[in-house]
Amino acid sequence: MGITKDISKNDIKNAIIELTKSGKSTFSKQELLEKLKRKRSNTEIDNIIEDLVKEGFIKKIKQGKNNKEIQFMFIGEKKVDENLGEKTEDIEGKSLDQIKALESAFDIVLSKYYERLIEDLKKIIFRDRIPTPEDLDRVYEFAKNSLGHASIKDLRIQLGLSLEEFMRYFREYILQNYELIPGGEEGFIKGGVMYGIIRRKR
Repeated sequence: MGITKDISKNDIKNAIIELTKSGKSTFSKQELLEKLKRKRSNTEIDNIIEDLVKEGFIKKIKQGKNNKEIQFMFIGEKKVDENLGEKTEDIEGKSLDQIKALESAFDIVLSKYYERLIEDLKKIIFRDRIPTPEDLDRVYEFAKNSLGHASIKDLRIQLGLSLEEFMRYFREYILQNYELIPGGEEGFIKGGVMYGIIRRKR
């Protein structure tokens, strides 16, 4: 059994930049772990993520029903003046407090937009009927990341189903048409391993 290489702050920064360089504005911790080729997080990784949030390199955004889904937004490095330290005003003269207020307002708008989009999607897909495999495929295309990964929990929530309902409707279809990937919070358990992420078979 090989020794797992320690993760540095630069490793995580580089992974975040890779995740967002194609125009993707937000990412989940699971996507970051996949980019780092880690099956699960640990205290070291969690501490570095929290440090990056405090430094303003990334922003934590609450999404989904009751704001329980956590995403992160890439902000970037703060500009530092070698003689004066971190600048408290940008080139237009806005104060740091004003910038933080604008960022906070943007986060709220983004969260509300995401929730409304999900609710509208569910209203379009479901009109007092049993969900179909086509519904799952449609939501998967909406929810998947750049690697084609989507968590079963995210799909279930967006479909408005309980885990029991989700598995009843889609278990066999997923096993036939999607690859199971270790990770996630809920899904299929094989040999004591949770497979809570899926990717469409090619």
